[in-house]
Amino acid sequence: MIKKQLTLALTLAFGLAGCQKSATEPSTDTQLQSRQQSVSEQAQYNDLTHIAEVIPEPADLAVDVIASGRVSTLKHIDIVNVGKQIPYTYSHGKITNSPGFNWYVSKHFALKSDRPVNQVQLYMELLEMAYPHYIELFGAEPANMSQQRIAAVYGSSKSATKVFVTDDGLRRGISAGGEAMYYNLAGYSYPSAREQHQRYIVVHEQGHAFQMALMDYPGWLPTWFTEGTADALAHHYYDPAKKQLQVMVFDRGSPMDYVRLGLKQYQQLNQPSILDMTDNPNLYRGINFLIVHFMLDDPERSHLFKAYRDEMASIRRSEDNDGKAQSRRVMSEIFGDWDKVERDFAAYVANVEKTFNVAAGPWEQDGNRYWVRVLNNSYEHGSPRMDIDLKPGDKPSYETFRFDQPLPDKATLLKGINRGSDTPSVGIEVEYQRDHLHRGHVGIAMAIAVPKAQQALVEADKKVGAFDQKSYNPDDDEYLNIKLIRCQTLKIEGQRLGLEDRSFALPQGFIAALAAQDKPKLGLQATIESRLLRVTLRTEQQRYEAVYPISRNTRGLLLDRALAILAENAEHRITPYFDDGRDLAPYPADLSQSAAVNPWRNPADKAIGRLTRAIWRLADKAPAPLKTLQQNMIAATTQGPAAQQASLAAFEKQLPQLVSAITGSGQNREKVNQALVALSGLNLRLEWQKTDESGNKPLLAKLYHQGLGEAQAALSLALGDAEQNISRILNAGQVEQVMARTDEDFRASGELVRAKAKVSWFGAELELAAQSASKPYPWSSMAIVEQAKVADGKVQVVSEFRGPHAGPTKGKLVVSAYPSHVFEQPQLEIPVEIKPYEIRQFTSSFTLKPGQSEPPFALDVSFVVEIDGEPVELTERSYL
Repeated sequence: MIKKQLTLALTLAFGLAGCQKSATEPSTDTQLQSRQQSVSEQAQYNDLTHIAEVIPEPADLAVDVIASGRVSTLKHIDIVNVGKQIPYTYSHGKITNSPGFNWYVSKHFALKSDRPVNQVQLYMELLEMAYPHYIELFGAEPANMSQQRIAAVYGSSKSATKVFVTDDGLRRGISAGGEAMYYNLAGYSYPSAREQHQRYIVVHEQGHAFQMALMDYPGWLPTWFTEGTADALAHHYYDPAKKQLQVMVFDRGSPMDYVRLGLKQYQQLNQPSILDMTDNPNLYRGINFLIVHFMLDDPERSHLFKAYRDEMASIRRSEDNDGKAQSRRVMSEIFGDWDKVERDFAAYVANVEKTFNVAAGPWEQDGNRYWVRVLNNSYEHGSPRMDIDLKPGDKPSYETFRFDQPLPDKATLLKGINRGSDTPSVGIEVEYQRDHLHRGHVGIAMAIAVPKAQQALVEADKKVGAFDQKSYNPDDDEYLNIKLIRCQTLKIEGQRLGLEDRSFALPQGFIAALAAQDKPKLGLQATIESRLLRVTLRTEQQRYEAVYPISRNTRGLLLDRALAILAENAEHRITPYFDDGRDLAPYPADLSQSAAVNPWRNPADKAIGRLTRAIWRLADKAPAPLKTLQQNMIAATTQGPAAQQASLAAFEKQLPQLVSAITGSGQNREKVNQALVALSGLNLRLEWQKTDESGNKPLLAKLYHQGLGEAQAALSLALGDAEQNISRILNAGQVEQVMARTDEDFRASGELVRAKAKVSWFGAELELAAQSASKPYPWSSMAIVEQAKVADGKVQVVSEFRGPHAGPTKGKLVVSAYPSHVFEQPQLEIPVEIKPYEIRQFTSSFTLKPGQSEPPFALDVSFVVEIDGEPVELTERSYL
């Protein structure tokens, strides 16, 4: 055994498990002063025009996000422009500099971009708001977040982004607005015309990057998982005025409507099962989206899904595993009766209800405000209209995942909005663009129905897997329109219902008062009376009213058919007030206060997850008390804060009995230990840190206590012949760690690093273990391991290529010798094929022509390969 010089240090860190800062050695007064100074200096260039002299550490930057359920509200963020300095990220130096861009850093992310600074700020804000939801969706923070950041690249155009991508060694650009590259763990994006999509793409691609930073390569998971989770995250609500982001919105108004797309694709593929989609590598975004929501929007299924996710992550490092086969096996083991799961999924899709349907666009959404982008040409599918499936005659009701976005501010220019009464009333508030006050129209459509002649075309459209392709013209539908045209004329169009049209000129004083406002705002309200449709317009000081006679039959149509909002040729913001039922939520959320990051804001959610994993590990020997408590806690999930807190208290009170029941279950020792570890919330990880100036690379063995109760832990870390043992008492939320600083000799030794923890918890003895190679696996990469030299009369070089975490790597090695004319054969080319985790070395030799010697000699080593579908060319030069 080779002797190594290792330095071992011990630290005890306190913080919230799962989201805490990694432990560091105590700061000296000088270090603390320096850190305070860096934060103070950073405040001077929050405008991002100032370039920092040094890259601040993640701990030096602050971000204050109030996370509650699936909603984040940003209170403060530090963003620093670091110019051409390349931050330390999970991309391992594989993202280079490019002309015309700068690097920007926040606490958790590093962004390379040539976009305007206001756009850079938006993207960084979105990512930091999404960060707690990444953790919730994927199960944990990536290792070493106290030092590393997740890299993102956002170009100003497709062509600019292609420059960025090819600068980083990839031999192609990206498509569809964004792509996450496995080779260097980065999300690349560029802006489309749609503002909603510009936000969507950065949240989506960095969801992939986060997952890769956390669990290496996720690509052998089913496509429905990798793409479905990223699309669900990015299917968002964003209010720029409130700096508020909601991820995983199911029911929203947007052209990128994955509910609608999913229902189309589900029919297109003849109602596929989840196992069908597990075996299908093709990208069906809508179906993937529906599967993920099916899994995560149900209190019980969500915990089984998370257990599946974590088990797949734990077995990911097997070189020869088949991801599809593993997924089928793990899903069957964890979910149990898989046939029932498939039946439930089919029933779920059959009963999906959605509120929004874009009849014609292009619509955008900012919070609860909707608007239509102005186009240079005519609108392709008719006048823009967003259908909202709410009927004035129906009483409002609340459904958790329907119209699932924060409430708008209370309407100030509408009075008595209601549905389901004798005189139902609906309305919109319009925030006008002042300079476009007399441009375009806004309004409401009522009594919308597709005529019989159009029904077949609508059904055909449902089978088309595209967002904007139309088989029919929505302008031919039946409806009554209420339009405010150029903020001068009120027009009620009834011809499509066999009624007359009526137009009304607004009073000059009304128009003048509105035009005098810095931010013109108007309310338009429609009230259905017994024989009249009453339309009321209000500003802060003005009121105008028009009436439109209706028959009993027409009144019935207005009550029993859906509504829509209308806009055209101006980007005025429209907030609909259709009494949608969100205010009837039995347990309304206070978004100004932090709460658990799950759909039900349930503080017991993680405890239920631990209980679920313990039951799975024990299989048919799981004791009845565990199952009873689990079902009671799941039932309490939807019963509000009091029931949730009571269920958590019951869990904590019963923990000693649960532990005793597990140890006496009769299951084998390994399964009992797995169940106890799952129930405890203990997690042992090995985490590599940044190489220091002396060439040592610290390695942390970290024991996280994410559960409840006191844990007496003995932690050991063994590296070669050096070993350290410590004992500590950990309370909930604490972290214990052992740190070793490994030198180059040890990292080259190929020996294993082993960490163990023996823990006494509620009278039971638990064991956890983790191991690592003597150095972190360097992802797909190349290196020259022996520089050019003369040996046996030849010039040779030894290069190395490291295989991916999964997927094939094929291509060629090309080595060129210079000056070319002095060698018998100045270029060598051989085919290369490398398996996951395989490290191959190649010796390339060149014979000099007789009598030739013309230094300096140089050798270029290039690997031109395709790494799991990503074409890459990596080149290094070696001089003799």
